[in-house]
Order: sequence, then structure tokens, then C-alpha cells
Amino acid sequence: MKIFQENLYEQLIEDLYLYLKLESSNVSVEDYLISLQSTQRDLWHSLQSDSVSVDYSEFKIQLCYLFRYLIIYWEQIYSGLSEIDNHSEESLIGKSKKNLRIGLFFCGPAPEIIGITNYMEERDLLANNQSIEIDMYDQYINQWRLVRNNFIINSPRLKKLKALGFNFNTLKIDFSSRITLANASKYNICCFQNCINEFWDRNSRIIALNLKKVASEIEIGGYIILTDRIFLKSSAQEIIKVLLKENFSLIYSEDDEIDCSNKSPIPEIVSQNLFTNESGLIATKYNRRFLCILEKDA
Repeated sequence: MKIFQENLYEQLIEDLYLYLKLESSNVSVEDYLISLQSTQRDLWHSLQSDSVSVDYSEFKIQLCYLFRYLIIYWEQIYSGLSEIDNHSEESLIGKSKKNLRIGLFFCGPAPEIIGITNYMEERDLLANNQSIEIDMYDQYINQWRLVRNNFIINSPRLKKLKALGFNFNTLKIDFSSRITLANASKYNICCFQNCINEFWDRNSRIIALNLKKVASEIEIGGYIILTDRIFLKSSAQEIIKVLLKENFSLIYSEDDEIDCSNKSPIPEIVSQNLFTNESGLIATKYNRRFLCILEKDA
């Protein structure tokens, strides 16, 4: 049985039911979804600007973020890992491979965990007795903990993932000052997903230095996955330009519009109580995104 459900709306509803039960709340799931509508509208309008200014410390904003984007944001790192396999003669995460270390930067609630897990499950790679170390970095990493621990790696899923060799670490990070990474061992993969407008400023020397710091902590033959919404592609090109000077090669680049709604059709409980097709309450079905993969050369 898969660790994460295919229909992520249904998973969110089940997790919300469990969360309300744990909180000893008398509010029904339906009423709670209705209570999210005004927050969902505000979040949608805030995320339309080029510069994100959302207060992610509020639990309801975080939950609205998941309902709007979880069904599409697991896919990007999943596709990135799949393309790395296509590029390499030997799978990076193969049956004979060593233990893995993956860095997720500015990951918020970390939907990337779903993509990584789905990728490994589909290729039968979770029975290899590997250690899979995942370091999660974000400026608001502590604020995201409640949502992450109840709606991404909740207790039942965390128990299963740990039994399969996963270990999760979190660290607050802010590229506007000098950074420290989780530990000294090298990364196999680092991923910057849907975060360019949260950290990148081409005029900031310290941000460029921090990017180079991350690049230096990736092993030779390791990868950076850089993926975001298509309108940020020009900023991505600036980041790639920095990385090319740090012994990286761009091995893959694509622009695409991804429809994940066929895997996660909207359940009636969500369409009637949250995404009612009014302004700001229209479910996200498509992700117009780019996907770039860079490999570290010797």
C-alpha cells in the first residue's frame, strides 16, 4: 500500500479529520473548510505578485496553501529525479547505490517528500536498506512544523518512512545572511523548488555567496534541481549562470504545463465547502513550470 494517497485532496481531508479529532474540536470538517474561504481568497491574491509577502506563521494560511498547491507541487522533484535517471546510465538512487542525502531549500511544508517517496516506490527502491537523509531548510521552518507534521509526514506516515530508512532534519535558513548547513557530509541532490521569489536577488552578493556555499556541498556527480513557475524563468537563468561558474553543467531544461488534477479530482466535500468557483476560490489544476537540472562536474 502506498505511503501517500494518489488523490491528495482525499489525503488532506482524512488528515484534517484526524487533526480536528486530536485537537478535540467540535467543528466538522465541512464547517472548518468553510472557515478557510476568506483566508484562501487572501492567499490567492497575495501569491499573484512577483514578490511573496505572505505571513506563513498562521496555521490557516499554511493549510490553505496545501489545499491549493499540494496536488501539483509534489510533481516537480518527482519529474526531476526521473529525468536524472534518464540522463545517467546508472540510476542515482539504484539498488546498489550508497546512502543518500538530499537538501530541500525553502521547502515550506515540504511537498517534495511526496515526490521523492512516489518516485522510489514506483521503482521499488524502498527495500534497499538505504539511509535516506533529507534536510529541510526554510526561513519559516519552525512555523511550518504543525502543518508538515500533521499533513505531510504525520505520525503514521513518519513511522513507515523511518522504517524504510528515511530520516528528516530541519534547519532555519535565510539567504540574506551567511548560512550554515545541517552537517558536513556532501549532498547527492539539492532542490530549489518554487522559491526563487523568496530568496533570489541578483544584486545581492551575500545571496550569491550562499548559493555557492550550497553548490560546494554537493558531491561530484551530484545534482541541483531548480524548478519554479514559468514567469520566473529569467531569474532562474541568473541562478544558473552563477552555478555554471561553480563547475556545474546544465543537463536538462524544459518548460511545461502540468495537469495533476486527473490524479487528484476534487471531492465533493472540497468543491462544496472550499473551492466553490468564486473569485479566489477556484482550485488550481495546472502548474506552468520550468524544470532545470544541473550536474556537478569533476
